[in-house]
Amino acid sequence: MGKHFSGFWMERIFVLSKNDNKVIEVAIKDDLLHFQKNLVNPGEFETLNVAMWLPERRSLKVMPAQKEALDIEDLSVTFTAQWWNEEFRQRIGAPRRECVAVGSATSKFVVCSSSAHEFFGNGIGAWQFAHLDIEFTDVHAESSDVLKGLLPELWGFMPTSERTKSFVVKEWTVELDGNHTEGHATVDKNLTRPLLMSSNNVVPV
Repeated sequence: MGKHFSGFWMERIFVLSKNDNKVIEVAIKDDLLHFQKNLVNPGEFETLNVAMWLPERRSLKVMPAQKEALDIEDLSVTFTAQWWNEEFRQRIGAPRRECVAVGSATSKFVVCSSSAHEFFGNGIGAWQFAHLDIEFTDVHAESSDVLKGLLPELWGFMPTSERTKSFVVKEWTVELDGNHTEGHATVDKNLTRPLLMSSNNVVPV
């Protein structure tokens, strides 16, 4: 079973194939605090700006069919909209949470639009601080010879380079129980170098 990592907040990411070709760009929409559902046509993205290279860059206004995989080179891309607590969301006029999943032979990650409800509650005001949540699953440590970049180094899959150390502002651990700890790190938010792995390089901008 692959390893799991979460807790990344970003505004925008690019995903590259293993051949370093651009595949998809995902960004949080601006000004979601003033979201108006009546201005959005059925099927359109409410919280994400998405562009794909097919092979030329094309902005997607309408979400592709949900859970229908788009295979591009070595990657598989799927889209979903989350409808939990729909009655409450409609009542306060909040936008929906939308997700893009990208899978490869060595890992999978899901990037979702998210309000800052952890700090500001579930009201529309939390969308003033909207961001992208990123969760990595099925990261195969046995494939560490094909992983590269800052994150695999932070995850302990490979030795930490001096360049990676220079990005880290703070590191700490949290004890979960008597036998397990959870590692945390704060990284320079102005980082513009590739972050992830050879099969899907994630670049924050």
